[in-house]
This record gives sequence, structure tokens and C-alpha cells, in this order.
Amino acid sequence: MLCLLLPVSLGSCSARYTVTEEQLTTLETNLTQLRQDNEQLKARLTQSQSELTKAQAQLKASQTECQKLREQLTQLKDSSTTASKSLQTAQDATKKARASFEKSEREHARTEERLRTQKTAWQIVSGSLLLAFLF
Repeated sequence: MLCLLLPVSLGSCSARYTVTEEQLTTLETNLTQLRQDNEQLKARLTQSQSELTKAQAQLKASQTECQKLREQLTQLKDSSTTASKSLQTAQDATKKARASFEKSEREHARTEERLRTQKTAWQIVSGSLLLAFLF
């Protein structure tokens, strides 16, 4: 059995530790495993940092796109409001034009009726004069 003596000095005190070959093998195996785990964790950390950087870039791009969409939405709302006002103005003008047209139609109908009445009256007068002149 091979033993390893490790001197440890702590100030003025010194102590000796004895480690068996089996314990040393276990420690070396554990150290190797810890190194492998450490390397895997470093690789995962590097990958996670890369993914984080990509995610942050995507987030920034999404935020920029979101801001642009908000601005477009505001512009569209303004355009919609303007269009609604224009439509209302056009509808009001159409109502006024319709009312004016209907008033003109009524006045035209009264004028035609008056002219028919006058025409009939003149026909009666001229017919009466013709009859009076003939007889």
C-alpha cells in the first residue's frame, strides 16, 4: 500500500495528512469530473450569453418595430378622424343639397301649375272672344 504524505504548514503549526492510493484516485477522478463539468458549464455559459445577446437584439428590434407600429397607428387614427370629419361634412352638404333640390322641385311644380292655369284661362278668354267676335 502506497501512502502519500502531504505536509501542510499553517504559521508555526504543521500537520501531516496521509492519503491512501484509493483516496487519491477518488480525488483525481472527482477533480477530473469537476473539470469536465466546469468545461461543460463554461460552454453552456458561452452559449447562454450568445443566446442572450441574440434575444436582446431581437427584443430591441421588436421594440423598434412596436414603436413604428404605434406611430403608424397614431397616424391612422388621425387619418380616420380626418376622414370621418370629411365624411360628415360631405353628408351634411348632401342633406342640404337634397333639401334645396326638393324645395326647387316644389317651386317648379307650383310654377308649372300656375302656368297651366294661366294657359287654360287665356284659352278660355281667347275662345270667348272668338265666339263673341263670330256671333
